Amino acid sequence: MEAAITAKPREVRIGVLCLWVALALGLFGDLQHVIRFGTSVSPVVLCCSYLLAVMFSAFFIHTISLGRSWARATYLVLLLLGVAITARGLVDEFSLDPVAAMMTVGRVVVLACAAHQLFSYPSDAWFASRKQATAS
Repeated sequence: MEAAITAKPREVRIGVLCLWVALALGLFGDLQHVIRFGTSVSPVVLCCSYLLAVMFSAFFIHTISLGRSWARATYLVLLLLGVAITARGLVDEFSLDPVAAMMTVGRVVVLACAAHQLFSYPSDAWFASRKQATAS
């Protein structure tokens, strides 16, 4: 019984994989946009900002994968804020760069799938068991 609770459920593995895919889609979409349209930001600043964003996201994804419920909740809040901000400019993005807009929509769908998987009943039970295991 103990092994069944501590084993990472399929839903968590799928949710974490979706988070990695969404990160890659976001980076690829941003990169193709910069290549197609250029940017007024210096390459050094652009690379540093992308590196920080990847490190920040990777930290949360890895921490979620370890079973830290606080990271899962924090990432959900950041996800909802990001989707709200993205949704405001999505109509304009479709007229300027339909390819990037479709990648954004795809990324949001992947993130929604990740949230669904990470907050499903088996995931909740696993995160709760991880919290109890670290508390004792």
